Amino acid sequence: MIGKRIILTGTILLLMASLFLSKSQVSAQNLSTLGFIPTKASIISRSTPESNIDAWEWVEGSVWYTSIIDWMGYVSNGFGAFVGYYQNAVDGYPYVNSVYYIKVVVYGISSPQAGTMSAYITFILPPNTTLAISYATPMFCYGGESWQQFSCDFTLEEILPGQYAIPSGEYGNVWPIAAGAGWEFQIPVRTSTTLNNSNFISEITNIDGYQTPPKLYPSVPIYVWLGSTTAPAAFNKYLPANTASNVSLNENLSWYESAGALTYEYCYDTSNDSACSNWVDYSTPIAPFSPNTTYYWQVRAVNDYGTTYADGSASAFWSFRTTGSVSLPVAFNKVGPGNGATGVPINPTLSWGSSTGSQYYEYCIDTTNDADCSIWLTNSSQTTKGLSGLLPGTTYYWQVRAVNNDGTTYANGSASAFWSFTTAGTASPPGVFNKTGPGNAATGVSVNPTLNWGSSTGAQYYEYCLDTTNDNDCSSLISNNSQTSKQLSGLLPGTTYYWQVRAVNIGGITYANGSPGAFWSFTTSATQIKHETYLPLIRK
Repeated sequence: MIGKRIILTGTILLLMASLFLSKSQVSAQNLSTLGFIPTKASIISRSTPESNIDAWEWVEGSVWYTSIIDWMGYVSNGFGAFVGYYQNAVDGYPYVNSVYYIKVVVYGISSPQAGTMSAYITFILPPNTTLAISYATPMFCYGGESWQQFSCDFTLEEILPGQYAIPSGEYGNVWPIAAGAGWEFQIPVRTSTTLNNSNFISEITNIDGYQTPPKLYPSVPIYVWLGSTTAPAAFNKYLPANTASNVSLNENLSWYESAGALTYEYCYDTSNDSACSNWVDYSTPIAPFSPNTTYYWQVRAVNDYGTTYADGSASAFWSFRTTGSVSLPVAFNKVGPGNGATGVPINPTLSWGSSTGSQYYEYCIDTTNDADCSIWLTNSSQTTKGLSGLLPGTTYYWQVRAVNNDGTTYANGSASAFWSFTTAGTASPPGVFNKTGPGNAATGVSVNPTLNWGSSTGAQYYEYCLDTTNDNDCSSLISNNSQTSKQLSGLLPGTTYYWQVRAVNIGGITYANGSPGAFWSFTTSATQIKHETYLPLIRK
């Protein structure tokens, strides 16, 4: 939440960050110079360390290719895509809770017969893995014909829990893929558990002027080891620097990575006694610091085998002094829709007055009347926000806050001063709809089929269910957002599957084909043939 700071912990050594950057630049230069996509992994994915692997290396999966009709009218490879992750197999990195890098690469090979070729790129993190993007461990991005590094300080768009899209700033979040050019995205992540053959997978959709081939699903198995059976390695604090002055009231506490740490704990107070009683886990946010105040702080790394204090000693506290004054954004009020308004369109515009001194605004909207909100959305410096897709006949509660480096000011004088409005119409269940394919009782279906169904009027989202038990029931329903199709992969050959879909909104649930038990079935082909193509391709 704004007004609090998530403590930036376990940040990787700046030296390590520069190492990532250095190796990335070498990799990019090689791609540009040689003009081909690597067809073999730099090292083979493995579940145990091997002594012949030196330092940090990229572990890369095999290359997957699209097919297009090229400018000569022949079927050709459109682009290749592969994924990878960065680790040190000798030392057992990445440890649990350490930061390491994953990457997605898309490289143009040929041009389509008509129009241009682009890619919509998403990736799915392994279980128990989260993003770890910070100023010390940033994203690295490369692209173009010369594969140059470019700024990628954009925010990844979470499509589903653990699945992210890479936005380009263009309509539709698509990346243009020219023949002989491409894009590479390197993303820092952290895992909370050991991983054993847990796939990191990307979902890449080709878009061109002639046709849209099926999506690609390049993947690579990721392995993470716990490391040695000793206490965490020595490490140091990073920022704020010791004895620093004029520190922001919203400053982050940060430190370097400790190899083998399972978690970190931090402690700060205003007593210069080289001790602290209130140690808390790094995931616990802290309130803004007080102005014109000296703080003393320390960090420790913890695992099952012991505790290691930053800078070599439990008493090696650092200090910093905050700025001397606070200048919060000026008070302001919400404007519309008016509090308690009814008959509001389902595509309304929120508006509020300007707050002098604010750097940006955040707004929050939900359907729970609890004077609180867990998700705040940034609206830059704009004092209006157009909404879309709200539900009819529904009451919404909203609030706005202005933010700058010194703190936060809530509209109408209080964090709990939410306003409400009710949209026009009545809430009713989604409209009737049917499944369309694979057809009921279809046989010889691919092990990578696409489930399709018609649109349901008023549906907020869809959920689908797939299993191999013919009992007209399913215990696990999977959200598919507002999409009316779902690409599956990795089904078993010669196996009968049963599936159903339902549409959901605030007014209720509507099942496809008129009944919760109206499951359809299909049987996959008994044999599957895998085609692989290996290059290199030399650019002319």
